[in-house]
Amino acid sequence: MSGKLLQGEAANVLLDVVKQYISNLFRPWKLVKAGDVSSVGGLKTTTINALRTVIDAKGEGLFPSPATVNMSRALLDTYGSQVVVFYRQDTKYGKVYQLNYEKAFRLLLKLCGLYEYAQNTSSGTHS
Repeated sequence: MSGKLLQGEAANVLLDVVKQYISNLFRPWKLVKAGDVSSVGGLKTTTINALRTVIDAKGEGLFPSPATVNMSRALLDTYGSQVVVFYRQDTKYGKVYQLNYEKAFRLLLKLCGLYEYAQNTSSGTHS
């Protein structure tokens, strides 16, 4: 890091490796996932901004912007609504999500490798 090795090129290469590692570690989809599995309000836009200020103080693009994370979240929501068929509905109690339970259950069976078994097994027999 002193810049003396290989006429300073070793420090530049090491810095590039560290930047790539940080950029890969904090990919927008990973932040969306972290927000989905954290407690309510645990990972929000202010948290992302604070991390961005600390990790990417020089503005080198190491940490994604909240807009990029929100765009990734919107893409994931769109994909999920197509695969599982869910939609958000405003009610007098607030926003609720409604699922197509049959499609959701079939998707879970497929992901667990049980879909073929469920199709081939009759309801009256167990093996």
